[in-house]
Parts: sequence; structure tokens; C-alpha cells
Amino acid sequence: TFQTVLPKEWSLVTILRDPKDRILSQINDLKTASDQDVESIPETTVGKRDLMLKIKKMSSDEILSIDNNWIKEIFINTQTKMVAGFFGKTKTFFEKTDDEILNIASNNLNNFLAVGIHDKFFESIALLHYKLRIPFDGSVAKSNVRNYEPENVSENILKQITEYDQIIYKQAKEIFYKQYFEMLEGFVTDNFQNNRIEKKQTLLMSDDFIGSAWH
Repeated sequence: TFQTVLPKEWSLVTILRDPKDRILSQINDLKTASDQDVESIPETTVGKRDLMLKIKKMSSDEILSIDNNWIKEIFINTQTKMVAGFFGKTKTFFEKTDDEILNIASNNLNNFLAVGIHDKFFESIALLHYKLRIPFDGSVAKSNVRNYEPENVSENILKQITEYDQIIYKQAKEIFYKQYFEMLEGFVTDNFQNNRIEKKQTLLMSDDFIGSAWH
């Protein structure tokens, strides 16, 4: 677990993404990689450069069905592996059972200082600032925003390769909403009665967000 490798004084925060959306975005990144990106892949990475070139001409389902450890690592329950601390450790990962990795990820997630979700990006950034005691002026600059229209991907394949990510994402959403409303409660108590809430900060308590939080 993270507790065994990090210094005593540490805090972990994360923002997780809907697993299906993350898969589609990853496919898009691979298929739209520039020639320069492909050429920058070290020649020592056996077969990866050739595979990237082939991927550009493959369908999404074909990409997700490739029998390759690198492809498996970036597509199959990737967020679960990351939260569990096994991403990039392919050998260790494959020596663990799926349930072991899921349990490690779940326990780790419960010990994160703050957990955000991509669907509520602004609110998640506000929560991270609040938990880390970093001033937040309400402005969020998003980068790496790409408009794309992904082709249809087999629901059966998506379900299979995101099974554990769906469980972790559901847990992340529960933690996020709990932490977020605790933040709002403390924020209102500390500031509203003293008329210290600024206009930008009131966006954190928008009716639209509160009303949709449990859907």
C-alpha cells in the first residue's frame, strides 16, 4: 500500500474519471498520436512503435482486443491499478488476483485526503484546494481538452475491461459527495453567517449541482 512507501507526513489526492469515458479518450489519444509522438518511442521498446502505427488503422474493438501487455495495462481496469499502486509494474500486477488488487485499491481510496471525479471537475478542484488548505479563487483552467467523436465500441468489451474500475469509480463518487458536502457545511458555518462569502465562492453551492448530486 501507499502507506508503506511514502514518508510519514503525506497526503494523497486524486480525480477519477468515468471508466468508459476514459477508455474512449485513451483510444482517441492513440489513434490521433502524431508521427512525431510515434517516432519519439524508444527503439528499445520492442514492437511498441510498430504497434502504434497499426493502431491508427484499427477499429476501437480491434484495439481493445490486442493481446499485448502494454495495451492491457492502459485499458484493463487502469484506474484500479493506479489507485492500488500497481500501474507500471506489469509483472507484479499479473501475479496478483483481480480481487486482491481491487481490495488494495479500495482500501487506499478510503485513505486519500480528497477524492474528486472528472464529471464534477470544478467542484473537485475546489475540494482539493479546501482539503490541502490552498487558497482557491474559483478559476479553473482546463488543458488537454480535445473534441472528438469516437466510433461505437462494443458494450460487452467495455463492460469486461472496466469491471473493477466501475466499482472503484462508484466508491470514488460516494467519497467525493460525502467530502464535498462536508466542505460546504463547514464553509457555510465559517463564512456565511459572517458575510464573508464572495460571489465566485457561492458557485460552489449552486442549486444545479446540489440538485443533481445524488443522481
